[in-house]
Amino acid sequence: MASQCRRFSVNSVAIVGGGPSGIAAAKYLLAENHYSKIKIFEQRATAGGIWNYSDSGNTNAQEDSGGGNCSDSTLIPSPMYDGLESNIPLSIMQYSDVSFPNNTPLLPDWQTILQYLKDYARDTEHMTVFQRKVVDVRPDPEDGLERWILTSLDIGTKHEEQEVFDAVIVANGRYNDPYVPEIPGLNAWRAAYPTAISHSKFYRNSTPFKDKKVVIVGYSSSGEDIGDRIESVCSSPLLVSLKSTNKTAQLAGKQLVSEIAEFLVEDRAIRFSDGRLETNVDHVVFCTGYSYSYPFLSSLPAFSDGFGNQDAWQHIFYIPRPTLAFVLLPLRVNAFPFSESQSALIARIWSNRLILPDKRRMEEWMTRRVAERGSGKSFHKFGYPADADYMDEMLGLCMQATRKEGLVNSGLGKLPPNWGEKERWTRQRIHELRKAVQDKGEDRHEVKTLEHIGFDFEEWKKKKATPALRPMG
Repeated sequence: MASQCRRFSVNSVAIVGGGPSGIAAAKYLLAENHYSKIKIFEQRATAGGIWNYSDSGNTNAQEDSGGGNCSDSTLIPSPMYDGLESNIPLSIMQYSDVSFPNNTPLLPDWQTILQYLKDYARDTEHMTVFQRKVVDVRPDPEDGLERWILTSLDIGTKHEEQEVFDAVIVANGRYNDPYVPEIPGLNAWRAAYPTAISHSKFYRNSTPFKDKKVVIVGYSSSGEDIGDRIESVCSSPLLVSLKSTNKTAQLAGKQLVSEIAEFLVEDRAIRFSDGRLETNVDHVVFCTGYSYSYPFLSSLPAFSDGFGNQDAWQHIFYIPRPTLAFVLLPLRVNAFPFSESQSALIARIWSNRLILPDKRRMEEWMTRRVAERGSGKSFHKFGYPADADYMDEMLGLCMQATRKEGLVNSGLGKLPPNWGEKERWTRQRIHELRKAVQDKGEDRHEVKTLEHIGFDFEEWKKKKATPALRPMG
């Protein structure tokens, strides 16, 4: 951390979002025993964020832009769907201080995860206002302390209320604004066939696709899982459209096709980039991810392009005004423990137990990151081992904090996750683990441990430690 001392006067903190990252942020702020007011704004009726299932009837891929326009908070769209299960083993999915209940399947379903989150959030419910949507956050022009004016909307009464906070944490998640690429003819096709275009966010079950001709666009985690479910009922083959058809995939009942070049209203047709033409297409499901969405930050520059915010030191602190912080900007990370790592740093810096680098050094960090990773979404893209290394870095910074009498861990306070060799070993193998569980079919829910599917860390360590015998001669 920098030697130049910058002290904050942060006593009141607003947290935008009561999902996994917002809950983690509140826990670490509470544990710091410094902040006089912590208030979570959650637009849904209960904690858990997107893990709250919504039986949304909206299937149009571009009608939703933030998930908060419904008068009934139970209808705020979420990407949960029937049968959804985690693709991350629970041992590295869970928070560092609370485990899933005993006998939980290795890849728990969304209902189990939602209950886990609700249980975890119990000691933060007293500071949460539910069914309250944040519509605007802007700098307070009346003071020199970098405070914020936050405007929230009661979803039921439509009453707006303004409050001033010393600092704001943005923890509204990454799954609000479905991303659909601009493709020639798409708007005309949607107008002609209003129910034919959808996004994975609005998928709930495979029933609408029975015996239909379907194209899936994108084949990452959601595309693969939703594709498997649709493939079991749609007319064969299910077409999977990708920018590159070199991707290795489980293609039983599926056929890889090239990128969509054009939608043609006549004959419900789609032309692909290699010239292939498919007619009488009933449904196109975009599994193309999400844009970053911060409509409540419209007063600030660089928050409207959907690519995140590279003006955030360590993907957390907004460099021009660091009393604004973000949790979980990074992509391809394990959300629950990762949000703990970031929240732990926020809590210590705003309480002045750690010193934030000066603006020049934060901007130098940003420049290096752009040079290494690129701008836009690439700036926030992690994956393994970058995510584990980052969590180690956050832990190292937190260990440097000034000790404070009365805090746990001999005054160091609540520490973020400390991933050891086993956690890293598991993280590195999540794709193989997931496939091994899925290969169990209907018996997959009986898989409770890594060892059950042949992944034994201790055996791996023994083999790693034993030198291979060389043949004689």
